[in-house]
Formats: sequence, C-alpha cells, structure tokens
Amino acid sequence: MLRVFRIYLIGDDMKKLNFSFIFVMIFLIFFFSFPREISNGVSEGFNVCKNVIVPSLFPFLIMSSFVVKSGLSDYENKITRFISEKIFRLPTATLPVILMSFIGGFPVGIRMAGELYNQGKINSKSAERLSLFCVNAGPAYVINAVGMMMLENKKASVLIFISLTLASIITAIFSGFFYKETTNKNIKNSLRKNFSDSLVESVSDSVFSMLSICAWIFFVSAFLPLIDKISWEFFRDFLKAFSEVTTGSIIFSEKYPAYFLAGVIGFNGLCVHCQLLPYLNKMKVRLSVFFISRILSAVLSTLIAKLLFEIFPCDIQTFSTLANTVSGGLSVSIPALCSLFFMCVLLILDLSLDRCKKIC
Repeated sequence: MLRVFRIYLIGDDMKKLNFSFIFVMIFLIFFFSFPREISNGVSEGFNVCKNVIVPSLFPFLIMSSFVVKSGLSDYENKITRFISEKIFRLPTATLPVILMSFIGGFPVGIRMAGELYNQGKINSKSAERLSLFCVNAGPAYVINAVGMMMLENKKASVLIFISLTLASIITAIFSGFFYKETTNKNIKNSLRKNFSDSLVESVSDSVFSMLSICAWIFFVSAFLPLIDKISWEFFRDFLKAFSEVTTGSIIFSEKYPAYFLAGVIGFNGLCVHCQLLPYLNKMKVRLSVFFISRILSAVLSTLIAKLLFEIFPCDIQTFSTLANTVSGGLSVSIPALCSLFFMCVLLILDLSLDRCKKIC
C-alpha cells in the first residue's frame, strides 16, 4: 500500500503540482523584482484593449454567437453545400464559421466552431480542420487599427488583409488533401432559440469572452516590459510580436517593412493562442498541429504580402524611435487589386473543381 502511495506521489498529479509551484515562484520573483515594469505593462495592455481590441472585436463576438444560437448556421442550399462540402470538404454548418472568421477577428471562428462542436454538428476532425485556417484578424483590426492608426495607410492595410485571407483560403483548400472526409452525416438536431433569447445569451456570453480576452492581454502585457532589457533589438521585437500580436504590430509598423506585419498578424501571438486553448481542448484539437499551422500561416502570409507589395510598389515613411525611413511597396490600384483577388479565387475554385471531377 505504501509503495502504491509513493508511485501516486511521483505521478502526473505531482508533476503538475511541481510545475505550478515553479510557475508561481517565478511569477513572484519577477513581480517583486520589477514592480514598476509590470505595472506599466498592465497599463499598456489596458490601453490596447480599450483603444483596439474591444471596439473592433466585441460586436463580432455577439454576431458570431447569435448566428449559431439562432440556427442561422443550419441554413443550407445547393450553393452552400457545394462550397462547404466540395471545396472545403467540411459540413455545411461550418460555412458561417469560415465566413465569420474572415471578418470577425481572432477568437470568433474558433468560438463558433466550439459552439457547433458542443451541439454535435461537427466532430473533432472537422474542428481541427477549422482550427488551421479560422484564426484570422478581421478587417476592423487590420484596416482600421493597423492601417489607419499604426501605418496611417489604408491601402497598405488592404494588401495585408488580402494576403492574410488568401493564406487562409489556400490552407483551407490544401488541408483537405491531408484529412479524410470530415462531413458529419449524423448531426444532432439542436433546439433553436427564439430571437430574444438568442440575442440575450449571445450578448452575455460575449461579455464573458471579452473579459477573458482582455485578462490574457493584461497578463501577457505585464511581462512585455521585461523583454526591453534584452540588448539585441530584433530579437527583442520578435519576442514581443511572438507574445502579443497588437504590441508586435505596433513595433513592426514603426521599424520594419510593412509586409512583415502580415506574418505577425498571421501567427497571432501566444496571447491569442492562450485565449483559444479552452475551445481547442474541448474540441480535442491537437495543439502541435494548431501551433504548426500558425507558423505556416505567418510564413505564407508574409510571402503573399511581399509579392503584392512588389506588384504595387511605392514608398512610405514610417516614424520610429530611431527616426528611420522604411521603404516598401504600399500603393495599390483598387480595381487592379480586386481583379487580382478575383483571379486568385477563380484559380482556387478551378483547381478544386478539377479535383472533384477526378474523384468522381
């Protein structure tokens, strides 16, 4: 009996306890060693939430939840079935998730996927597929926050947003080759709520989600000032972008060519990843696959953005703490840009249709 008790003590629970103890000790050491830096970091995180995150994200959190709770995601016809099942190879109910992930913001797509999973409309494989390409920055963040407030160049932000969208679409199309058929034929019939109940629950759930998002930003931002003690500037900036996407976007918009912003936003930052952990764990998504997909998204978005900036070149002056001038391709003809985007979509659809014909 004593032997069994000793084995239990050195088991997984003990390892978790040791890890938690080490984490608390490290936090206390940093807190008492750098109280001013941590306080300034939390204040900076509060400003980020107040000025950027809440205005650009909260309305979409409400709408995304309302789409699922009200049963709008259950609507289907020939077009929606073709796009979801033939092109993306996913259940029809996931199409609103994909669309909202492009226009809503970082946690919206995964949050909607979690709701569908809870209702039994998608399985874990479909949820993992969605996690590969439904973690996107919405136009409210990229065009308004990044373009108007950081770069002060709306055309540049449009290019960045298109590069992020194309990277996600390409990932969505080609990830279907590595997964077996994930359409869920035996879905549960969820009970649809009326308009008022759906709206009230959506607002309430979105408030708690918004608080969780801001709490993670506060927590991560508390330690960002400590990174300033690193002497190597690029590594310091990289760590900040790796940790929190908004802070990283501000830094990269001041010091580096604008197409690098696509990589920063495409990766999302560990702060966003932590916000998504409850949904990913509940949907049984492999975290290693999710993290690799974020790296690939950052690389692909950067390459596409660089290509677009070379096709539509111009110079822009960005003011940094070193007063350097950063040049990059930042001008664009809107008609030409729309044509290029439309041609890319047609190319993807054409490849998918050819693949469907070969399968049939």
